[in-house]
Order: sequence, then C-alpha cells, then structure tokens
Amino acid sequence: MSSQTTGAVLDTSFLIDYRDGEPETKQFLTEYKGERGEDVAVPTLVLYELYKGLFRGDGIPDVLRLDEELRWADRVGFDRNAALEAGMIEAELTSQGELINPVDILIAGIARRNGVLLVTADGPYSNIQDLLVFNVREDSLNDL
Repeated sequence: MSSQTTGAVLDTSFLIDYRDGEPETKQFLTEYKGERGEDVAVPTLVLYELYKGLFRGDGIPDVLRLDEELRWADRVGFDRNAALEAGMIEAELTSQGELINPVDILIAGIARRNGVLLVTADGPYSNIQDLLVFNVREDSLNDL
C-alpha cells in the first residue's frame, strides 16, 4: 500500500459486510473517509452485484433502501480505460493460471486504472500486480 494513494473503491464483499454490521468495515470508513477525509466510491459494477442479490431474495427488493444506505459514497463507472486495464489484468492472470470472477477483474480494472485503493473483505485480488488492495479482515489501518 502506498501513502500516495488518494481515494478508494469498495468491492462487493466489503459492502455486504458493511450492511451486515461488521465492525471492521465501519472502523475503516470512520478512519479512512471520516478522519482522513479520503474519497470513497462504489463501482457501478458492485451496485449490479448488490442489486442482483436483492432480486434473488424473497419478496419485493428494496432497491431504494440500498441506495439510501450507500448515499455517503460516490459512484464510479466502468469506462473504456477501465475496460483496457481489466483486459490487461485478465491476460496477466491467465498467464499465471490464476483466473478470478470476471466481475472482480472489471472492478480491479477500475481501481488499478484510477490508481486508487481497492477495499475488500475477501481475497480474490491478491495475484493482481500493481493493484493496491486493503483487506479489512487482514490488514491494519496503520499500514495505509
């Protein structure tokens, strides 16, 4: 991790843990966004994954509630530059024999292209070169 990094994108596992009330996610946001004043964004691809989960459940999905719960975070889309970066990442992972979920590759493309921290609560990103990753379950905020 680099102290020169400004801003972060949050992946799906982080936001699921956040919605479930996991204390390390709230601690991260309190310090990183609140105390340090860093920008935090949710990729629209992550919103897709969260919405998909809502529609898989029983009953009427409460999309507006989810949107309200995440109003504090900016949104970042998947553009041409992120697509180019994601293509390079997939090629790198393929050459290592280490493929991961395609949506995770796209999210990693957004983070790496923008030079921001990717904050997660699981480990699919560990083999991606030059990607700044912070795992709230394993890493210390003091290392940022």
